[in-house]
Amino acid sequence: MGGAGLSNPLLVVRDPVALAIYFFSLRAGVFPRGAWFIILLVLGIMSTICTYIALEPYLPMKQITLVCGYGIHANFFICP
Repeated sequence: MGGAGLSNPLLVVRDPVALAIYFFSLRAGVFPRGAWFIILLVLGIMSTICTYIALEPYLPMKQITLVCGYGIHANFFICP
């Protein structure tokens, strides 16, 4: 049993902490801005566009946005 009861509150707290880390690292000028970051940014944008194109015939736009939002949340709002 242990810490299983704390997993849900920690998930809620994690996102604002990750956003704060991103914000303060951008403000301090230590956020990575090299070629690797640009490649990952382009891949993220391309995968979002492909998700909309692939799911458009099957789902309403609101549900596609939720799917994309969940993917962005799972991949980018993790504490570095």
